[in-house]
Amino acid sequence: MTEESVYRVGYDMQRPEPHIVSITAPLGSPQLKLDQLLQTSGLDPVASLLRIIDGPYHFPPSDPSRDGVATYYARLSTADNDRSELEIVRPIPGTKLLPVEPDSSTAEAGALLVGTMASHPLIDFSIDPTAKHILPRNVGVFGTVGSGKSNTTQVIIEEAARAGWAILVVDVEGEYTRMASATKLSPSQRPHPMRQPTGLDDVRVLIPASSRARKGADSFVVPIAGYSTELLGALMELTEAQRRMFHNVMEDVEDEHTLDDLIQAAREHQPYDGRSQISKDILLNRLGLLANSGLFDSRANRKISPPSIDEIAVAGRVSIVDVSEMTDQTRNLTLGYFLQAVFAHVDAHALGSKTPTGKRPPVMVVMEEVQTFFGSADETKRVVLDFLQDVARRGRKRWLSLLAVSQQPSSLPSQFFELLNTRVIHQTRSQPNIDALRRSCGDIDDSQWRRVTNLRAGTAIFSGPSQPNASLVKVRLASTQRNLTD
Repeated sequence: MTEESVYRVGYDMQRPEPHIVSITAPLGSPQLKLDQLLQTSGLDPVASLLRIIDGPYHFPPSDPSRDGVATYYARLSTADNDRSELEIVRPIPGTKLLPVEPDSSTAEAGALLVGTMASHPLIDFSIDPTAKHILPRNVGVFGTVGSGKSNTTQVIIEEAARAGWAILVVDVEGEYTRMASATKLSPSQRPHPMRQPTGLDDVRVLIPASSRARKGADSFVVPIAGYSTELLGALMELTEAQRRMFHNVMEDVEDEHTLDDLIQAAREHQPYDGRSQISKDILLNRLGLLANSGLFDSRANRKISPPSIDEIAVAGRVSIVDVSEMTDQTRNLTLGYFLQAVFAHVDAHALGSKTPTGKRPPVMVVMEEVQTFFGSADETKRVVLDFLQDVARRGRKRWLSLLAVSQQPSSLPSQFFELLNTRVIHQTRSQPNIDALRRSCGDIDDSQWRRVTNLRAGTAIFSGPSQPNASLVKVRLASTQRNLTD
C-alpha cells in the first residue's frame, strides 16, 4: 500500500463515544468493508484494533484547494483481549492504520472453529473451549425461521464434541438425529477447508417410550421421582390451590415412587371441603394425562429403563433426545427432567473425576425453542426461571453449559438473558424480538442493529466475551448431516 493510500486516525469533530474513532483515507483508496479490522502501527504506545462500523462518508473539505477524504467510523479495543475496557487508550490523530492481514487470524489449534469473519473470509472466527469465562457461561442462539439457527447450533455441537465435551440435545424437530453421518452438500455449497463433511464418531439417539420404535434408537422412560415437587407442579401448570394439594399428596409417597404410586396417593388423599375436591379431581386428571403420554415410569412401561446419565456424560458423545412426536407439555417435562438429572450428575462428580464411564467431561445441554419451556402461566414462568437460574449459575462452576435456541426472544423473561453470556443473533425482523435482544446486548453498535433485519442466512452477530466487540460472522457449514423436515 502506498503512502498516499494509507488510512489514518482522524480528529474528533465533536465529543464522540469513548470507543468510537474516525478514520480518514484519501479518495480513491481501497474501500474498507463493514466489520473489517485495522490495527495501529508505528510508535503508538498501545496497540489497538479498530473494527469498521460505518462509512464511508464524503464530507466537503474545509479547504477547497485540498482534495476530499473518505471518512469511516470504527469501534476501538485493545489488541489484547485480556485488557480491561477501562485501559483502552484512544490513538492519536494521524496514527497510521493498516488492515489486519489474513495471517493475523487468532484461531488456535483446539479452538472451536465457528466460521469466518464476514468482512474477510480468510480470517477464522473461533471460541476457546478451555476458557471458563466463555463457554460454560451459556450461549443463546436467536433468529427467525430460515436464518441459520439450526446450522449454527449444529456447528457448536460438532466443535464442542470434538473438543471433548459431552453434549445432550433435546431435539424438538428431530433435526440432529443424523449427525453420525457426513453432510451432503449441493454443488454451490463450499465447506470450510478445515472442516470437510464427516460424521461424528459417537452419536446416540434416545426416544421416549411412547414414540414409534426406530432402528438404532434407545427407548427410555422418565422416572416421576426425578423431579422436584415445585418444578413438576409448575410444568403441569397447576394453580396455587392445586399445587397445595399436590404438595400434600407428595408427602404420602416414598422417595423412590413411580407415577402409579403418585396417582394412587392422590386418589386416597382426603379433601377438606368441596373446593379441595375440585383441586383433587383436576390433579388426578393431570396425572392421568401424564400416564397416557407414555413418557413416565408407569406400570405399562415397567420393562423400559430410565436414561443413564453416566452414559450421557461421556467425553465426545452427542446424545440426541428426539421429542418430535410429543406435545409441548411432555417436551417441557422431558427437558426439565434431563436438566435436573444432568445437574445432579455434575454436582456429584467434579470435572475430571472418575465415573463409571470414565473421567467426567464438561457437559453442554442444548435447549431448542426454549421459550416454550416457560409455559403460559405466570407461576410456571417464575418457577422455571428460578430453576434455570439455579442450574445456569451453579452449573457453570461445574462446567455445565446451556445452549438456548429461540426464534421468539421477546417471549423470554428479561432475567433469562442475563444467564446467556454469549449471544448469536441471526436475521431477526420482528421489532419486539429486536427490542428484547437489544436491551440485553450492550456491545452491539447501532449500525449492526440496522443490519440485523437483512442479514443473509448463515451470517450472525456474535456478542460475548470470546471477542472484545460484537463480530459479524459467516458461520461455516455443518460437517454433519441434518435431518431437514420442511
